[in-house]
Amino acid sequence: LGKNKTATISIIDNDKFRDCEAEIDVHWSIRWNRTTPRKYAVQDCPGEFPIGTSSRLCEYGGVWLEPNVSNCATKRFIVIKNKTETINATDVKNATDIINQLVNITKPNNQSQLPLDISAAVEVLQFVINRLNATSEEALEETFEEDDSLLDNAVEVMNNLLNETNKAGWDSQSQETDNAGETLLQSAEEFGRIISSTLVKNITNVSSTHEPSIEKEYVVVQTVQLAKDEITEVESSGFISFLNDANYSRFQGKNVAVNYPSEIIKDQLKDGENITFVNMIFSNLGGYLTAGNNRVQAISDVISAQIKWNQSNFTSEPLELIFEVTEIENYKDHNISCVFWDYNINPLNTDSLSSWSKEGLETEITNPLVVKCLSHHLSSFAVIAENITVEATTEPPTSIATKQTTRTNPSTAAATTPSTELPVPTIVSCCNEEIQRYRDFNVTWNITKKGETVVTDCKGNGLIG
Repeated sequence: LGKNKTATISIIDNDKFRDCEAEIDVHWSIRWNRTTPRKYAVQDCPGEFPIGTSSRLCEYGGVWLEPNVSNCATKRFIVIKNKTETINATDVKNATDIINQLVNITKPNNQSQLPLDISAAVEVLQFVINRLNATSEEALEETFEEDDSLLDNAVEVMNNLLNETNKAGWDSQSQETDNAGETLLQSAEEFGRIISSTLVKNITNVSSTHEPSIEKEYVVVQTVQLAKDEITEVESSGFISFLNDANYSRFQGKNVAVNYPSEIIKDQLKDGENITFVNMIFSNLGGYLTAGNNRVQAISDVISAQIKWNQSNFTSEPLELIFEVTEIENYKDHNISCVFWDYNINPLNTDSLSSWSKEGLETEITNPLVVKCLSHHLSSFAVIAENITVEATTEPPTSIATKQTTRTNPSTAAATTPSTELPVPTIVSCCNEEIQRYRDFNVTWNITKKGETVVTDCKGNGLIG
């Protein structure tokens, strides 16, 4: 009696430990049951005849994170992919039949295609185009005569995959998988070369009118064949211009153009010779090529420019590409640059990744909405915006790699010059590699002074470090 006593009272933040309520997510229409914080809910994958399971983390405060469907697939895509393993190298007919089937199963609906289904469709498309590329011209002509919808169907598959409804599927692709966007672009470029070399005589609307051969909502293919004497008739101000026709400017509401230096091309052609131009535009593809890179955004369509002749470079006069970038005003604090997709950043390094590259390109912003790119070579081009506050460097890099995972040594981390904004946390010395797939590691970071490095325990079941 008479002595002071102390007691410890624990105050529990009930809101922090609030459950995530049952709901149906907006992207995949999966019903998620009520779940306690820091627990994963697991459900069957969405779609018709799905394979695999999806998961979703309930975070503190009763907040659902985005569902993880990176391991989900549907049987129809697996079946059609397995068919390619039974087709021999000379069986072009069955290979092209697969394209017809892809058109049907990739048709847009109210829900995005699953990430693995997108990858499977792109791989099947690549398989068929590689088969066509390895086939003799005579066999290709015979195939095209039997099925004159081959060209249109191949472009239709690309168009279906790039449809806006599939954005969730593209965005959910695992960081560890191959870049399906790059595979799609590479296949399209190869298909363009096939068109220019073997199928061009069978395309009915190849002419000097410059009208698109195939015009879809998200993909346009324009194939034009000109003789040397026709070049003089269609050139203007020293250029042969494509994709800038009045009937074409309605594509996604943007004006674009590809201008080839006419004198160089005429000098390379003999009298009576023809030259074939294949120009393609892809909407949305640029964003999927830069997936996983929070510093770089493609803010234009992707334009692929190809011609069939004995040159690949323009030595004296450059190729001009005109992009109308309607969102350029949103990137005032960014570096705006013309780029091309470089498949061989460092061919001697097997770990090196393809990326956008500025090398050899000049960028001119001719008015607030129009960017002109000058290039001395043919490729696939776009306009990017680099967030200069995310990764401060003294000089902008000439190449911008994508989907890279960086590990930092804790002993040297404090010596690193900090950027002007807090960078994405780097997970170090964690035994569980699986966690590196996710940008949000669900780690609580304490308040820290600018320039200092904060260290905390790895979070998750079975993690050490």
